[in-house]
Amino acid sequence: MIVSLVWRLQQFRNRICVPSLFRSALHTMGDLRLNNPFAKCPDVESVLLEEFQSAGVTDAEERLSRLKSWLSLPPQYTTVRVNTRLTTTEEAKDSLQRHLDESYSALAPQVLCHPSIPDLLVLAGRQSSSHVKPSLREVVVRRDCAEAVLRGAHVYIPGVMAAPKGLQAGQEVAVYGDLDGQCLRGRTRPYRGRRVFIGNGTALVSRADIFVNQVSEGCAVRMTEPLSGCPPLGGLEPSQLFLQNLPSALCGHILGPKPGDTVLDMCAAPGGKTTHLATLMNDTGLVVALDRSANRVSKIRSNCERWQISCVHTFAHDANEFDSLPREGCEASQAWRPAVVQHMQPVNC
Repeated sequence: MIVSLVWRLQQFRNRICVPSLFRSALHTMGDLRLNNPFAKCPDVESVLLEEFQSAGVTDAEERLSRLKSWLSLPPQYTTVRVNTRLTTTEEAKDSLQRHLDESYSALAPQVLCHPSIPDLLVLAGRQSSSHVKPSLREVVVRRDCAEAVLRGAHVYIPGVMAAPKGLQAGQEVAVYGDLDGQCLRGRTRPYRGRRVFIGNGTALVSRADIFVNQVSEGCAVRMTEPLSGCPPLGGLEPSQLFLQNLPSALCGHILGPKPGDTVLDMCAAPGGKTTHLATLMNDTGLVVALDRSANRVSKIRSNCERWQISCVHTFAHDANEFDSLPREGCEASQAWRPAVVQHMQPVNC
């Protein structure tokens, strides 16, 4: 099955390119590189190597090494998926470009249509990071938070690991990403472990709010000088645009569902791929979305409502126990379960 998926991805990769205009605007983020993206899942690495070898790849180990290197890098540009049921990609591009130009003037990223994925926009930053110098006060954030900032996000409270004593809302701070996950939460002194500077911003809450008053939600730092050059993308039209990584947006096109199809999404929250599949099906047919967390299922429903999608049926249920999904007293389950089982087929290798 892996070989089959790798083959289909290879066909896309041959057609997917990053134009020179994108490359000239990208910033190197090698400092956020992991030594091995499969370090916590060595079995996956072993299976991939075996699949490469069984497929007759002569330089299997070198190919796997290049794949690991590529997977270790965070995204180097921002991608936004368009709700093509409500607007066209060109109209969305022009609207988003106007919004960014009004908000950031000459520093606004350029919005481009992806050359091979018809419903995807690519935002390439124009701002040079060479002039950005760290502020004196230091805030340390988790690695995943740092990667999100490099893609255009602000810093949210759950991602903050350390902040200086006496930090107050309104003060300027330098934001650093913790590369190894060794910074203890609540640290006050400057962190001297492996870290990388990702930009400056304005604190919107105090240190006491985060670590004493236990405020758990909301924006902690509004990024004013992100090192990536791509500004935060707040204010996107939620019914027409969905901030989504390129690999996630590619999954729907690889599957290629047609209107009227039946699709089972077994780990669906927060609903990015679910809404994409339903959009590709023109909101016809059936998408069954499962997630074992009821709170996360509510996010799927919210995203479906925003995208005006009605063909998605959501259930809080562990996909590992698909056969135990209750039928009695559940009209919706009785309606779709036979259809899903009837259409479930193994992937041809």
